[in-house]
Amino acid sequence: MSVLDFYITASALTGRMLDAAREQNWDELISVGTDRDRLLESLPVAILPMSPQDSEQVARLIKEILACHTEISERAGPWLEHTATLLAAFDQRSSTTVSTIQISPTETR
Repeated sequence: MSVLDFYITASALTGRMLDAAREQNWDELISVGTDRDRLLESLPVAILPMSPQDSEQVARLIKEILACHTEISERAGPWLEHTATLLAAFDQRSSTTVSTIQISPTETR
């Protein structure tokens, strides 16, 4: 697979991630993101010389990927904050419940 092919595929996957973020389909976003990350991990370390046209196309694709990432972050940020708040409330409630159970006056030994 050429470097250009890698970035064409990575761009398509990033576009799918953006679609998932727009639909608030976080499971799909994570799944496609994992696929995209695996692809990028297999990108060769040494990039062979390419034609000026391919080089321009790769640069354009990278810019598109970065633009998608910006929008994904903007859309996922509030969801992540909301989720963190819910988890904190759950953790706090669980800790309170455990503490209450441990010091309950009705417990006998």
